[in-house]
Amino acid sequence: MAVFHERLQAADEKLLKAGNFTRCESIERIKKAAVDYRTECHVDEDVYRECRILSYAYRSDDVTSGTVEG
Repeated sequence: MAVFHERLQAADEKLLKAGNFTRCESIERIKKAAVDYRTECHVDEDVYRECRILSYAYRSDDVTSGTVEG
């Protein structure tokens, strides 16, 4: 929703008054983009397994932090 409001505020009012909405995406388009992003970045169907996979990846890649529990 924040992206939608940002785009709406940044839209050219002259174009909007003329009925040209090409620079102002609809809420449906933004929702579709969010779904596509989540689908593309989805690791596993099980939410808990995905959290464990991401947690393992973050812990194995982070060599600068101290011991992190939880």
